Amino acid sequence: MDSEDSAPTVPSEHLVNRAGFWPAYLDPLLGTELDLTEAFGDDPADVDEMLGLLYGPDTSPQFTLPLADGYAIEIDVSNYGDADDLETSIFYTVAHTDWTRPGFLATLGIDESGPGLAWPEFHTAVHAPGAFDAHERTLLRAPILGDAATPRPEAEALLTAAFTACGANPDAVSALVDAVLDGAYFGDSEWIHPEGDDTGLLVCQDSNSARTLPIGQGGRTTDQARALARVLGTLGEGDSS
Repeated sequence: MDSEDSAPTVPSEHLVNRAGFWPAYLDPLLGTELDLTEAFGDDPADVDEMLGLLYGPDTSPQFTLPLADGYAIEIDVSNYGDADDLETSIFYTVAHTDWTRPGFLATLGIDESGPGLAWPEFHTAVHAPGAFDAHERTLLRAPILGDAATPRPEAEALLTAAFTACGANPDAVSALVDAVLDGAYFGDSEWIHPEGDDTGLLVCQDSNSARTLPIGQGGRTTDQARALARVLGTLGEGDSS
C-alpha cells in the first residue's frame, strides 16, 4: 500500500532467498516467543541487515504470491516515519487485474485487523503457481491464519515441512510450529458461509477481522467472487458455479 508518508512499494521477492530473511520476516509474529536468529542458525548481522531492509525507514517491500486464474495475494510492508519514530504496517490483500480495488485480508502493526485466512484457504493457496514454493508460501502467510477448525495434525505437518525446508534448525522446528498454532497472532476464529450468499466465500466471525464481509465486496462482481472462492478452495460442489 502506497502512502504519502511511506516509501513507494518495491517488488522484493528476491529477499526471500537472502540470509536472515525468515527470522526478520517472522519477527512480528514470533519474535516475542522465540530467539528466531538462533532457531534458524543465521548470523545476527544478516538478520539485522534484513530487519533494516524489511522494516527500516525509506523502504516498503512488496511480495506477490500468485494464485490460479490471475489472482494473487499481495503482502505490502509499509514503514512510516524516520529511524527515531518508525512505525510499520503489513497489509495482506488479494487482487486481480479485473478488480477495481484489492480485497483486504489482514493488517499487522498499525490498525491491526485479522485473522485473514481460514484453514481451507490457507491450505489450498499453498498449492499454487508462482515465484515461491509451497514451503515459502506457507511461512509468508502464516501470520494471518486464524481458524478454530484448523486440523492440528495436518497443520503441524504442513508447518513442520515448511520450517524445515526454509532452514530452521531441526531441534527448533517443533517449538516454531507450536508458536504459530498456539500463539496465533490474531487467535482462532470461527468462519462461516453467510446465509443468503451463494458465492462460496467465507466470512470471519471475529469483529476485529476485515473479513466480516466477503472479500472485495463492492469492488467485484458475483461471478468474480465465485471464481475467487473456487481458487481459494471454498466453493463446494453444492454451491453455484
